[in-house]
Amino acid sequence: MRIAFVGLSLAVTCLAQMPVAIVAGTPPAVVATGLTLLAHGAQSCAGSSCTTPTVTINSTGATLLTIVDSSAGNHDPSTDTINDSKGNTWHASTGVISSITTVIWRAYDKAGSPLSVGPGQTIGITGGYVGFSVQAWSGTLTSPTDPYDKQSNNSSAANVSSLTYPSTTCSQAHSLLLAAAGMHIAGTYSIDTGFTLIDTVNFVSGNTAGMGAAYLVQTSTAAVAPTWTSTGTA
Repeated sequence: MRIAFVGLSLAVTCLAQMPVAIVAGTPPAVVATGLTLLAHGAQSCAGSSCTTPTVTINSTGATLLTIVDSSAGNHDPSTDTINDSKGNTWHASTGVISSITTVIWRAYDKAGSPLSVGPGQTIGITGGYVGFSVQAWSGTLTSPTDPYDKQSNNSSAANVSSLTYPSTTCSQAHSLLLAAAGMHIAGTYSIDTGFTLIDTVNFVSGNTAGMGAAYLVQTSTAAVAPTWTSTGTA
């Protein structure tokens, strides 16, 4: 585990295509019916085998749940266990396994049935050196449709304080882009190109992975290549 380096692990996912409506006019307009971030929260845990405290959210009305999951120590967070009090089915993206690795989880169903949501839902993770953020969204395509479209990854263990995603273009307009970052340095984390920051977890050496989560809603398809930056130094 190369703690001395400023390692960054990035994942940006196109997902949650929104239902659209045709609005009368000349020419007729195609508009999204609306996407809302209903609730979110972040937690972390220390050590190579640990369970985070849970995040409690009111997910009433949610059509999609997502998690940004960052781990240190060459641990693959796609093997983590998601502890969801509603018992939903969680699907992991793939990450670049390195000194720090980040994946994005999504839940849009419960074993093929509609997503289970409501007040007092608790979500946590059993994994290693975990920093994570959970988000509840409304206005997305619903079960049994998987909202996942595509993902771009980037990773570096070099001594850098910023890293840019490969250019990504979603396949459809009216899409949600969820940007995830794992950091091997403490500091203030930020992202550019119009993304809205959701949550961060600060890096603690030998303890917890740093994590950043942000999103952008696109009304038309366009290439994006945002950059995450940390104010910390190696």
